[in-house]
Amino acid sequence: VSYSSRYEVVEPVAYDGDSQAQQTLGLLHFAGVGGAELDLRVSAYWHAAAAAQGNIDALATLGGCVRRGIGAERDEAAGLALIKAAAKAGSAVGLVKLGCLHDEGLTPGAGSDPYLAARLFARAAAQ
Repeated sequence: VSYSSRYEVVEPVAYDGDSQAQQTLGLLHFAGVGGAELDLRVSAYWHAAAAAQGNIDALATLGGCVRRGIGAERDEAAGLALIKAAAKAGSAVGLVKLGCLHDEGLTPGAGSDPYLAARLFARAAAQ
């Protein structure tokens, strides 16, 4: 599939309910690439649709959207909870996102913890 036609190939599969295709549409809309328009609300919608079906990487990405208010109403606590849930479930995306938050000291009530971040990154890499 050519890069510029990814959207047209993935869209019908996403509408048929495939959570991987839904997550892919979310990513394409987030960046406005692969033939998709840049649309952060639509991106969050597709990540939520995929997460609702148990796609834990989409759950982690949705958590980032909610935490930062990108395409969704901003709620740092709820976004962090989604990221933590995805990480706990073994999502590599969730582990990396949580690692970045710990590395940068962006986890409420905790300072920067590069050692914890490194352990989370290693768990993600081992997947």
